[in-house]
Amino acid sequence: MSGRKKIVMTKAVRERMQKDIEYGQNMQAYWNQYRRDFLILLAVLLLVMLILVIANILL
Repeated sequence: MSGRKKIVMTKAVRERMQKDIEYGQNMQAYWNQYRRDFLILLAVLLLVMLILVIANILL
């Protein structure tokens, strides 16, 4: 009885790990596709913050 339950548990864990692996691969593909846009957005935000800091110092 307990042996069968153990097998069921390991099967559930294996399916869960497979889902996690697929999710990780999807996230990797998504990141590779949008990395350039994300970095450009980040650079623009940093530039705006820098301009605001300089404006506060000068004014």
